[in-house]
Amino acid sequence: MKSVLTIAATAMAFSSLVACSNLSDNSLLTDEATESSTHTVDNTPNSTEIYLQTDSTSLSMVSGATTYEISGSCYTSTYPTNQIAFTRINTVDGTYRGPASGTDIKGATNVAVCRNGRFNYVGSATSLDAGMNTIKMVMTVYDSSMNPIQNDANSVKTISVIR
Repeated sequence: MKSVLTIAATAMAFSSLVACSNLSDNSLLTDEATESSTHTVDNTPNSTEIYLQTDSTSLSMVSGATTYEISGSCYTSTYPTNQIAFTRINTVDGTYRGPASGTDIKGATNVAVCRNGRFNYVGSATSLDAGMNTIKMVMTVYDSSMNPIQNDANSVKTISVIR
């Protein structure tokens, strides 16, 4: 019985030593006090990380509806401020028709803001033509000096709204 307890105690002591040692030289699982920047994420804003994505590529409004809702996911890297502008685009020739009339969840007019990876915008149906409408969304982020930055590849989207 004494030998079984000795073997169990030895096994537990050995496993605790293994658990507290580094797994490899470049492991993130360490308690070693080294250069802390090697274990942190780079928080430098990066315009290539910016993106805007709608939950749907088109919306069909119910007859008599007075509003439509556009929502989706977004990422602003680590830029401190952002804004998503909504404009009406001519479906036939792509020309600018004016701002899309609406508000975001916090009440901002004609724009929305990316918050916690999501955005939400409620548009007014009265600003749309009967039939097919195209809404263009452009997300602009601003650096700490309030200089506007856009990533046209990932932060400009369109959605079709049928009224």
